[in-house]
Amino acid sequence: MEDILEFVTGHNELFQEHSMEAIIEKQEIIPNKDNFFYVVRDGVVALEFVENKQILSLFGNMQGFCYCEGSVAKFRALTDVALLGIEKDFLIDHFYVQPEFFARLVDIQFRFHNYLVFLTHLHSLDVSERITQMLSFLTQVLG
Repeated sequence: MEDILEFVTGHNELFQEHSMEAIIEKQEIIPNKDNFFYVVRDGVVALEFVENKQILSLFGNMQGFCYCEGSVAKFRALTDVALLGIEKDFLIDHFYVQPEFFARLVDIQFRFHNYLVFLTHLHSLDVSERITQMLSFLTQVLG
């Protein structure tokens, strides 16, 4: 993620026009802005179901996320969070300039998809195995 930020911030004047920084307080819901890709600068964000607040994934420092149209999940700050929001169109424009940038974002998306598949699989396990798998999952996500 750091290499992506380094690339887009290299176009400083444009970057300032197409980005925003925000501080989100603990337990606040991060606003649903479909046109933004967010990067966690500091703190921890959880992706959770709207209905029951079940956590699907965690995002920490220098990890990115975005809302998807029609999503049944929301992002909540588990700690005070410093966010950087970048307009998706601005990011997409840079895909043509540097294909490695696009490849990096696709990699992020595939990892996120794998996390969701893993979490879906957890529901078929017994309680002790589920706890073991979740602890393993958390160490992978949080480092």
